[in-house]
Amino acid sequence: KKKLLEDIKTGDVSSLDFLSTVKPEWIVEGNFFLRTEDQIRKALDSNPKYNGTFQFESTYPAFMDQNNTFVQVIGAETEGGNRLIYFDRTHLTRDGSERLREYFREHIFRDLKC
Repeated sequence: KKKLLEDIKTGDVSSLDFLSTVKPEWIVEGNFFLRTEDQIRKALDSNPKYNGTFQFESTYPAFMDQNNTFVQVIGAETEGGNRLIYFDRTHLTRDGSERLREYFREHIFRDLKC
């Protein structure tokens, strides 16, 4: 584990090429995740009490590659570069959660300075 983390920090990820081909679970498990998101979005849109007040924004695009095909396991944009985004299969590392700060600012707060 220590060697893996050192290789990631130094950018030597040649032996880790498989990490760039990790498919999201919702693709493997039949799009359950995306169907659930669609149900939430439709429920908000169809309810007059919430329509126009709440808008559902998915966070999954913040962790996908530019083609929306594979999960980004290593975030090159993090300070220091090449840091793991996930702690395990369901939890983000601190660097992974930091990725959401700008995502929320752009998509939820519409670039308001909070």
